[in-house]
Amino acid sequence: MNIAVRHPINLRYIIETDVSKKIRLCGCRTSHCTDQALFAFPTESHTFLSSIIGRVSHKREKFAAQFVPEIKSWNRELQELESGNYKFINPAKLARVISEKANPNAVIVGDTGNITVWLARHFRAKGGQRFLFSGGLASMGCSLPGGIGASLSTDRQVISVVGDGGLAMTIMELATVKKYNVPLKIVVFNNSKLAMIKFEQEVMGYPQWGVDLINPDFSTLASAYGIEALKIDSNMEIQEAVDAMLKSNGPFLLEAIVDPNVKPMPPKISLEQAEGYLIASLKERIGYKPEIELNQ
Repeated sequence: MNIAVRHPINLRYIIETDVSKKIRLCGCRTSHCTDQALFAFPTESHTFLSSIIGRVSHKREKFAAQFVPEIKSWNRELQELESGNYKFINPAKLARVISEKANPNAVIVGDTGNITVWLARHFRAKGGQRFLFSGGLASMGCSLPGGIGASLSTDRQVISVVGDGGLAMTIMELATVKKYNVPLKIVVFNNSKLAMIKFEQEVMGYPQWGVDLINPDFSTLASAYGIEALKIDSNMEIQEAVDAMLKSNGPFLLEAIVDPNVKPMPPKISLEQAEGYLIASLKERIGYKPEIELNQ
């Protein structure tokens, strides 16, 4: 149980509900957790709000206003990233198009790796949408089985977004999708690499090593299971392909060949990271082989 591990919960204004009772029963650290404070207000929401309105001080300063320039600057930066042209598909652009076309109440199940970055930054979430990630354990391969579970539990549109490395770990679940005719939409960002590991190695000064993947043709494999599938490899195909996927009534797998050299840049680059990446780039350019060093 991790509730209130770092900071005690203030239960002063929590209504007497099962939630408040369970928090106390868990033995979590709390502040202002006397019976009088906890149960001072009735459970009817309108009565509760009327009771506390005089106790809440008005915030005169426009707190959000100070962040508006930064938000606008960040959005401009994202738009520049999304408009970039590469040899293959720009993953930032693909994530943005999916966000524009997904239903307002869609459930988005994201995997772990670079795909997490593309979704977190370039998917413009709508108020009724639900996002599922492996935020604690960061488990690769979670989005396909997670998407199946979500799709079986709701009538809402469910989209699993996964990288090729993650999909390879749970690809057998395509049989489950077909067996139960789960109307899941699966988008595979295929760059034939464990790309986040690649960039983690490089910012530490190491040339990429052991991150290349030998992938099947995921769209052909899905078709072999009897799942409708499509494969694209250019930005020009994104709009039409995403439309086709979302209009399908049954399960659908969209395989997108994304450029492996698009970098998931951190919000702020440290001098050490820049130096490490430069060193790694030079080593890669001269054909340096890490295994030579390992064998010495």
